[in-house]
Amino acid sequence: MKKSLQLFTIIFLILTITLIGCTSIETKMSRKKVDLNYIFDSEIKNPTLGINAGFTVDLINGLPEAVTSSNETFILIPLIVFTYMRTSDTMFVGNVNLKPSLKQFLYNSFITEAGRSGLFQISESKDGVHYQIKYSVDSCGSFCILNQFGIQVLTAGSSTQKFLPGSGFLKTTVQVLKNNESVFKKIYNTQGNSPFAKGFYSSNDNDAFYRAGVANMVESLSFAIKSNIELAITDLNKFFKDETEKK
Repeated sequence: MKKSLQLFTIIFLILTITLIGCTSIETKMSRKKVDLNYIFDSEIKNPTLGINAGFTVDLINGLPEAVTSSNETFILIPLIVFTYMRTSDTMFVGNVNLKPSLKQFLYNSFITEAGRSGLFQISESKDGVHYQIKYSVDSCGSFCILNQFGIQVLTAGSSTQKFLPGSGFLKTTVQVLKNNESVFKKIYNTQGNSPFAKGFYSSNDNDAFYRAGVANMVESLSFAIKSNIELAITDLNKFFKDETEKK
């Protein structure tokens, strides 16, 4: 009975420490800021069709404010000689990690891409503007898996951490209004993957490790945004080209 109570106490303490540890990691990662960024490498198209359009971005469902996590796996093997523990948590990027804000980056990137590969022009003036493009974010996010391993042998022990490659996603609805009437509407679902092909392990510098974990997720989200905007611009080019041919 006494041994069972001791074993229960050990398991309870390990579970508590694990939970506190994960919360601490969330806090540390929430302090890291990384630039949303990607290379604009689409084909430059010129001249345009002579169409000016207004543009707005609406975040219907954005990111959580801070880094959050959910536990996927917990394995604990307590033995007399040693104890083995493994946890696997999914970490989700937060608004606090992004520079600039998601809404500002989407706005700037869409205008930049439209100026590069679009057959239409985005106008901030209402004069001579007959179309309004609405870019609405229905859902978005980016996450990566954090694996933690630990072995305790009597009074000695060791542990390691590993971030797996991140994955970002973005779902948007692009709508074009003409005289306040919808003339084009399409949904875009895109994903982006981190360039870390096999993930990476922690080093002696945990601060750099957690920052790399955030960069892992922010880069994945950046790639999802890049694909989303490029697809939308391509379809809008076709739409506006058809519009001019009707005249």
